[in-house]
Amino acid sequence: MKKILIFLLLFSVVHAENKPYFIDLSIEGYDIHFNKDVHEYSITVDNETNLNINYELSDDNANVIVMGNGNFNKSDNLINIFIEDEEYIIHVYKTQEVASIISKEEVKELTPIKKEIIIFLIISISSILIAFFYYSLFIFN
Repeated sequence: MKKILIFLLLFSVVHAENKPYFIDLSIEGYDIHFNKDVHEYSITVDNETNLNINYELSDDNANVIVMGNGNFNKSDNLINIFIEDEEYIIHVYKTQEVASIISKEEVKELTPIKKEIIIFLIISISSILIAFFYYSLFIFN
């Protein structure tokens, strides 16, 4: 019985060693710190429409399938990478521009005439609001 058990254990170890795996998995322009035992990664992209995914395999004859690489929207995009029965998932988040940054050179000073126009508009609107307030007091009392 002990001989059969040892044979089965040795067969399992040899079979697991023959299973193809990624020696390296990388995404051009991003450092995911690949570890073959880690199966989920996250990256944030700007305006890329698809990613250059590179890999090195333990067995060049292994089948690799990459799904979901492209057309990234504003939410969590998934890239699924399969090697035989192993699955690796890459969550791709797309940045959203909140506001554009304007340099100080792009900001222009107001000319004196424009300043006067703005002051005139502020005084006019304030006067109208004050007049409306007093008028409403007069009518409703």
